[in-house]
Amino acid sequence: VPNLLIEQGFPKLLYKRLRLGGRHQIKVKNIKEVELDAKLLADWKNLASTYDNVKDEVRIGLVGKYINLQDSYLSVVKALLHASLFCNKKLVIDWIDAANLELCGELESEDKLGKEAWDK
Repeated sequence: VPNLLIEQGFPKLLYKRLRLGGRHQIKVKNIKEVELDAKLLADWKNLASTYDNVKDEVRIGLVGKYINLQDSYLSVVKALLHASLFCNKKLVIDWIDAANLELCGELESEDKLGKEAWDK
């Protein structure tokens, strides 16, 4: 997305609207020519390329009480995503409902949902 925004001239719009000066990452020669920090942009392109091209997977089981509301775990998911990219791995999350684990553990039953959760 950032590459697309740069191609469409979004940094120029930001400079105009937010009245950004030289102390920010956007360097201005004149109002029509806005340059981004080259190293920052190269780092971003490298990260985007890594994300698009990773083949090996890492599977993580994430146990939670509110797995239907995955936004509740957004910071954890983002941290796992960044760590997996650092290791050149594609993140695959297996969401495990904690209620199923508790049910299986407390009752020691062969409840299908509980057993599947524990097997993950």
